[in-house]
Amino acid sequence: MDSSTVVTLLKDLFLTTLAIATPILVAGLVTGLAISIFQTVTSISEQTMTMVPKMLIVAAVILYTMPWIITKLTDYARPLLGDLASFVR
Repeated sequence: MDSSTVVTLLKDLFLTTLAIATPILVAGLVTGLAISIFQTVTSISEQTMTMVPKMLIVAAVILYTMPWIITKLTDYARPLLGDLASFVR
């Protein structure tokens, strides 16, 4: 296996990971920002008010995007496992 193959595999790995993590992280970020603004406006500083909605939203996004995540991982793994014999020498 030469260095260009390793670089290509790692690039595909990082891009796939980034694509999968982005919707989940954005949902957590937007939810946290909205709750922070709400807490600032109302002067409520309850810790559970930030964690519970954020956990629920992130879990909902994970469940909603699960078919897409599985498809993305399958599309990444199928060619990788199909060419596994050519990588090992």
